[in-house]
Amino acid sequence: MNEILHIASRREWDAAQASGEYTDPIYREHGILHGCRPAQLDLVTRLHFQGRRDLLVLSLDADRLSAEIRWVGYQAIEGSFPHVLGPILVKEVLAVRTHEVAVCAGGCRCGALGFTVAHPFGPVVNCHCSFCRRVHGAAFTTVAFAPRASVAWTGDGQGVSIYTTPHGNRRHFCGSCASPLFNVGAGGALAAVVVSSLDDELQPVPWAHVNVESKAPWYEISDGLPEFSSWPAAPELEALAQAHANAWLPEQLLLR
Repeated sequence: MNEILHIASRREWDAAQASGEYTDPIYREHGILHGCRPAQLDLVTRLHFQGRRDLLVLSLDADRLSAEIRWVGYQAIEGSFPHVLGPILVKEVLAVRTHEVAVCAGGCRCGALGFTVAHPFGPVVNCHCSFCRRVHGAAFTTVAFAPRASVAWTGDGQGVSIYTTPHGNRRHFCGSCASPLFNVGAGGALAAVVVSSLDDELQPVPWAHVNVESKAPWYEISDGLPEFSSWPAAPELEALAQAHANAWLPEQLLLR
C-alpha cells in the first residue's frame, strides 16, 4: 500500500459522514487537501497543529484515491508532500485514529527557565518595529501568538524578569542569561511567544512580515512572505489564516 495521511478535525470528519465526501476549509478556499507520509506526521503536527485536542488522522492509499495527487516539495523541509486535488470519498478512507498533539516546549539559553504552550499558535509574524529591533538586537523578531492561559512554566518561574513597556505590554525574559521568552499584552489574555525561545523542531513557520515601515534600512526582505507596513487589518489576517491549516486567530487581534 502507498500510504499517505491527512490530519482532520473531528467536526469536518463528522460532516463527511453525512455527505459521503471529505473536504476542509483549505480545500474549499484553495482546492487542495494537504497530506503527508507516515514518517512526516510528527513534523507536520509540530509545525501546524500544536496543542490541538480535536484531531483525527485519516489513512489513505495514494494509488486508490479517485482524486488526483500532486507531490510538492517545500524549501528547508526534506521530502515531498501529497496535495490531494479533490474531495476524499469516505469509502476511500482505510482507517481513522485520534491524534492528540503534544504541547510545545521552550526555554532560555542557560536552562534556568522552561515553559510549555498547550494551544495552537495564531499569527506567526516577523516584526520589524523599532522597539522589537532594539530589544532583540536584530533586524526583526519572530513571534507566535497564543492565549496567555495556555503558557505555563515547567518549574517555579522564579528566575524570570519582567519589563513593562510604555504601552503596558509585559516582556518576560530570563534574569540570568537575558533570553527573551514571551510577551503578554496589556489586557493579559494574549501572549506573543518569541519563536526562537522554542525548541528548534517545534518552531512554527512565519506567515508574514509586519511593521515593515519601521524596518532596518540595511535589511532587504527577500523570502517572498507577505509584507505589511503596519499590523494587518482583520480581513488581511483572515486571508493569511486561510493559507495555514487550522490556524487560530485571536479575537483581540481581529478587533484592532
